[in-house]
This record gives sequence, structure tokens and C-alpha cells, in this order.
Amino acid sequence: MSLVHTLEDISNHALPARLTLDYDGWLLRVADSPMRRANSAQAYAPSTLPLGGKIDYCEMFYRAHGRRIVFKMISTWEPSALAAALIARGYVEDCLTSIQICALAVGAAPVLPDGLTLEMLPRADDTWQAEIRQLHTPAERPLMETPGMYAAITAQMGCFRLARAGETVGMGLGVLERGWLGLYSLIIAAEQRGRGYGTALVQALLQWGASQGAHGAYLQVMCDNASALRLYSRIGFREVYRYWYLQSHE
Repeated sequence: MSLVHTLEDISNHALPARLTLDYDGWLLRVADSPMRRANSAQAYAPSTLPLGGKIDYCEMFYRAHGRRIVFKMISTWEPSALAAALIARGYVEDCLTSIQICALAVGAAPVLPDGLTLEMLPRADDTWQAEIRQLHTPAERPLMETPGMYAAITAQMGCFRLARAGETVGMGLGVLERGWLGLYSLIIAAEQRGRGYGTALVQALLQWGASQGAHGAYLQVMCDNASALRLYSRIGFREVYRYWYLQSHE
């Protein structure tokens, strides 16, 4: 399995969909959350059925589940014919995302900025989930992972909480599978940004992953998020590939 296929496979497991259908080499995923990566079709392997009929089936499938019709496109191996066919049907591109990796090695625990404390839980309990929701804006909360998605994760987890004077200032999720640490749900409180807390949080997750035997870490970051891209570059992440969505107007 190629690196891209491995990263796609383990990232699909890291935040599981409620339903995954393998349809002639395409993965059709449906989740209780509205997040697109868990509610999209993806050309995952070579297929044999006519392209137009397959798109028709996907559109019918997602309408039946009450979902917007979304296709996830991978920069390194997405068939150009599929993209052209979707654009011809009026699908529009959105959410260009960079998938980045870095190597891990066990080392000394990261030094936290003065006054910070770090807590790690093995599961996303109700309190952790409530706190991470509070760090997001009201507009962002409907798009977040649902309790059912967290509960469905079968891989080893690390749920991190960064606090200052007892107040939560940052949170993040690490998911371990096949020697890879996936970084998810990273957020720093809006009023606490620019103080090095994001760097401290990411480094803490990376050190934890290395201590659990992971050889590498991966993350997904929007290509227009300049501050996050700078942070991850300083830490040592590099881009492997990109994905984006083609979605209907429905």
C-alpha cells in the first residue's frame, strides 16, 4: 500500500463514519456529523463500472441519506475524468487541504511555557468534549465531531488539555494506528493565540506519540491557514499530498 493510501486509510479510521460502503473501488461514507470528510465519496481503487452511472448512484445514495453530494479528490491519484465529469455537472471546488507528515523520535518531554499544565486522557469523556466545543465559535460547533464519532474510535487515543491557572487554553486529539500518530481537533483559545501555546501543544502530542512507538505523525491543514502552516513547518512537517472537495449545489 502506498503512503498516500495508508494515510487515507488510517485517517478514515481515526474519525469513523457511521456507514462506509465500498462501491466498485469508491468509498462512500456517511456520518452523524455534517463534516465533509466523513460524508463524501472517494475514488479509492480502480473501478470497472461506467463513470456516469457511478456518479448517478452516488448522487442517489447521498440524497437518500439526506446529505449534500460531495466527492473528495486526492491530488496524487484522483482520476482526471472524474473531476472533469463532476465539474461538467456543475460541481464546485472547495476546501483545499494539505496532508503533512513528520518523523518522530523519543526525546525529552517538551518544556511548557510558564504557568501551563498539560493533562492527557485515554478517551474523549463528556467533560473533554464539552470543553473543546467551548473553545470553538458557535458557528463552528455544528461542524465538529459528534460524541458518537469519538466513541467509535477503536485505535489508541490521547485526548490533551492545555491549561493556564486552571483555565483551558488549548486542546487536541492524537490517534495511533500502524505506527502513525494522527493529530486532530487542535485548537487554542482565540484570546490566547500568539503565545507559543500551539507549539507547546503539538510538541506534547508528538512526544507522546513517539513514546507509544509511533515513527511518524500526520495532520490535515487548510491551505489558506497561513499561521498553522508556519507553525507546522517550524516543527518539521512537510506536505505529502493535497485533497479538496467537489460538491453539488444541492
